[in-house]
Parts: sequence; structure tokens; C-alpha cells
Amino acid sequence: MHLLEKDAAKQIEQIAVQIRAIRICIFMLTSRMDGSKAKQLEQTGARIVLIASNTLHKVAAQVQATINVPLSHIADAVGREVQQAGITCVGVLGTRFVMEQDFYSERLIASGLAFFFAADYARGAIHEIIYKELSVGIRGKHK
Repeated sequence: MHLLEKDAAKQIEQIAVQIRAIRICIFMLTSRMDGSKAKQLEQTGARIVLIASNTLHKVAAQVQATINVPLSHIADAVGREVQQAGITCVGVLGTRFVMEQDFYSERLIASGLAFFFAADYARGAIHEIIYKELSVGIRGKHK
């Protein structure tokens, strides 16, 4: 095989591995989050695992416990970016899980960031808008 053909074959194999990882990521977001899908990502060569949802970070600690590569926590990334921008306090909107459980807020606290959530009376409406509208592509209904 010619050198260029070998390079092309190697690149095609690398792309195939990336496509498999992307497929696993997509499946991971739509399946039970018990860590087994993250383990599959690791076995296909992933060097880091991401969860593309604030709410799904509720199980980030359990997922991290099943893998040997780092899991990048979204709240840690938020803390770093906000601090680098020179911002010291942020408002956080999210599902009830994000606003009422500690899996997100603990990470913000650890980063030294001050924050606040929506008032209690508004959380139900925000939660419903996220799940019943934004997550299914409905935009601009509440102007």
C-alpha cells in the first residue's frame, strides 16, 4: 500500500472511532445514566467524558465512579468561564433538579462563585418550559 493510502486509511479509521464515540454519546443522553455508556466511551478511546445536560449532571458522581478518565462537570466549566470574565455572581435558571438539588450548586460554591436561582414561585413554570417547550424545539412562545 502506498504511503498516502496508508495515511488515508489511518484517518478513515480515526474518523470511524470518533463516529462510534459520537453515537455512544447520543445514546448515552437518551438511555439510563448508570455509567455503563460512559464506560463504553472510555473503551472506544475517549480521554474525557462530557454530559451535555445540566440536569443529567445529577448522576455525574455515579458516572465518574465507573470510569478511569475524567468527567468534565458542566458547573465547574461555568465557574471557570464566569470567573475568567471577571463576574462574581450569576443567576442560574434550570430545571427544578438544577435549582433545588445540590449537585450543581455545590460545584459553583466550590469554585467560589456567588449565585442565585429563580424564586420558588417561578421554578415550576421554568421547569415546565424547559421540558415541554425548549427540549422539543418550541421557541419564542413567552415574549
